[in-house]
Amino acid sequence: MNQNVVHLAEVLEDLLIRFVLNCPKEEQNTVERMFFQLEEAYWFYLDFYKDNKNLPNFKFKEFTAQLLALCPILGHYRQSLELDTKSFYKYKNSVPTCGAILFNKDMTKVLLVKGCSEKSSWSFPRGKINQAESEFDCAAREVMEEVGFDIVANGANKSDFILLEKGEQRAKLFVVKNVQVDYKFTTLTRGEVSDIGWHTLVDLHNSKGMKEYWAVTPYLTKIYKWLKSNKNVRPLRSFAKNIVIKKTNQIIGSAT
Repeated sequence: MNQNVVHLAEVLEDLLIRFVLNCPKEEQNTVERMFFQLEEAYWFYLDFYKDNKNLPNFKFKEFTAQLLALCPILGHYRQSLELDTKSFYKYKNSVPTCGAILFNKDMTKVLLVKGCSEKSSWSFPRGKINQAESEFDCAAREVMEEVGFDIVANGANKSDFILLEKGEQRAKLFVVKNVQVDYKFTTLTRGEVSDIGWHTLVDLHNSKGMKEYWAVTPYLTKIYKWLKSNKNVRPLRSFAKNIVIKKTNQIIGSAT
């Protein structure tokens, strides 16, 4: 018998027990909660098994099919895997995300993170909120995980944030000022963050439309409005003169 197949079965069985069978029964009864557990198992597989062992490089749906095949009591999810996966991703997109905008001392730069996939855009450190978790706690947790920085200990305020809403998507980023540019940021995640770096607001505006910044562009006008309304901050002229504010709160081009 192929030893790799046997080993894969053992790995999948371990993940099934660890993340699915031992979770509360109510987590197994809805597509959204069940698939969150399956996604946790998938990430664990990528982080702790795939890189160190000669195992298949599954996509999430392929991995889920393999895992569910070992569990007859969850067979109904396997039968509707295509629809359930689409339903799960749609639900995930509606889950609010929280994080932070970290400014340097003179408010000319912001800290961004980049994911590990080839298609990843630079973005602000943020992530999806957990059940029963407050938005501020979610932001603090996500920023700590992604860049190793404690926003609570460094002046973040629950009432000072930038909110972006688009359709069912909602993102709240809490503002943190006066962050040292030489702070040693280090991600605590595995396989999520490939790079951490400071980017000037002017460069970000000039880069609008570039794929590597698509996740940042929608926030730029909001950031400028925040800078302009903050009594203790004077907007950077070279950034402000390139912004046109309309009712849609979207950047549409340079002022003439």
